[in-house]
Amino acid sequence: MKKSLIFLIIIFLFKSSIFPQIPETKKDADPFKDLERAKSTAAKEGKRVLIIVGGDWCDWCQKFDNFINKDEELALIVNKNFVVIKVYCKNDLTPNGLFLAKFPTPSEFPFIYVLNSEGTILEAKATSSLEEGQSYNKKKVKDFLLKYVTKK
Repeated sequence: MKKSLIFLIIIFLFKSSIFPQIPETKKDADPFKDLERAKSTAAKEGKRVLIIVGGDWCDWCQKFDNFINKDEELALIVNKNFVVIKVYCKNDLTPNGLFLAKFPTPSEFPFIYVLNSEGTILEAKATSSLEEGQSYNKKKVKDFLLKYVTKK
C-alpha cells in the first residue's frame, strides 16, 4: 500500500513537471516586463509568444485555461512551442491598459495574440471561433496552436 501511494505521488509530480499549467492572470503583473522576458525566452528556445488577455471576471477565460491545462496533448503543444503570458484586461491607463493599446483591440475575451520572438504579431484572435457548446473544440484549438509551431 505504501509503495502504491509513493508511486502515485511520483507519477503526479512527474506529470506536473511535464505539463506546467497556463499561468493565472495577475492584476498587478507588468505586461511590458513579462513580454520582454517572454521574447527573450522564445528567441533562446525557438518558440512563439502566446499572450492570453482576459481576467478573473471572465468565465470563458477560465474555461480556456482549464481546457488546455487538463488536456495533456494540448498542454504539451503549448509548453513545447510557446512562452505564455497572461494580461489582465482593463480599459484604462494602468500598465495593462497602456500595454494593450499597442495591440489590435480585443473584440471579446479571452483574446489571443501570437507573436514571434521579435514581438511581431502573427495573429490576433478571439477564442469564440474555437468554442463548441459550453467548452472548446479540441481539434480547432489544436489546429490553431499547430499553425504557429516553429520548425526546430
